[in-house]
Amino acid sequence: MRLLGSGAMADVYLAEQVSLGRQVALKVLRPETLRHPAAVERFEREARSAAALVHGHIVQIHEVACIDGVHLLAEEYVAGPSLRQWLADRGPLDVRQGVAGLRHVGGARGGAAGGGAGGGAEPVQDYLVTLGEKSRHHREITLGVRPRGLLTWQRAAQAQAWLDGRDFVTPDDIQQVAAPVLSVRLGIDRADAHDVINDLLRSVAVPTGQTMHATKRGAL
Repeated sequence: MRLLGSGAMADVYLAEQVSLGRQVALKVLRPETLRHPAAVERFEREARSAAALVHGHIVQIHEVACIDGVHLLAEEYVAGPSLRQWLADRGPLDVRQGVAGLRHVGGARGGAAGGGAGGGAEPVQDYLVTLGEKSRHHREITLGVRPRGLLTWQRAAQAQAWLDGRDFVTPDDIQQVAAPVLSVRLGIDRADAHDVINDLLRSVAVPTGQTMHATKRGAL
């Protein structure tokens, strides 16, 4: 075994499942975590919940156990660099790469919830991405919307949808929260923000009859 990384509660090792001849990631609770029964209970509960999920973007749980007082779970090992290392080697993601990654995460969270983003999700997400790209080339905007800003904008639209009693986002939600989200992010004079943001919104065609899945917690 070799150490792959550590989190707040556990260490993760690369190990071999001898019976099947495959590599697995072995997550082991640290001794200090064992002093908190609630943390151990949560670890086991979340592991068993995750084991019931099957999705292309969720690692599979093979086993959860306590052996000689050591609490652990064995899960699918996905080879490759960490996100931190990937970004260090390749630099920041552009807008489309960032949203594409978020879309994969959202698909996994949608699968965990027992549903999906729905057939109309991508046009609305593409609408948001296009707005972000347009903001980076707008003549009156100094700072365009970056991936983190797009995520904030998307979450605000999802929150608006939830407040309206819906579990999906429409282009109108994206437009409705644009001013409060963008006025502090685009490097424009506050007095001109309303007109500039409206001009940005008018520059992109609105997809009709499309929605994007939303939840209270703001999953994609």
